[in-house]
Amino acid sequence: MKFVSHAKIRKEKFGTVVFDTLNEKVYVTDEIGAQVLSLLEEGRSVGDISTVMCDGYDAASAAITADVASFVNDLRVKKLITD
Repeated sequence: MKFVSHAKIRKEKFGTVVFDTLNEKVYVTDEIGAQVLSLLEEGRSVGDISTVMCDGYDAASAAITADVASFVNDLRVKKLITD
């Protein structure tokens, strides 16, 4: 997966901001969302991201995996990433 050319990402103290320059929309994530975005920028798969997140957080693996999949799917729906 990769970000489309009209998606601009900027890291801030509070998380990460994603600018959709094509649709003039701004999306703000918290630190956890910022970590997922960073892993996506590295070219990691959803499975790899889920594994990293499960290793880093004390929560049920199924819940983390579902949250990661939902977050990535939301980026797809907003046409900010492509496979």
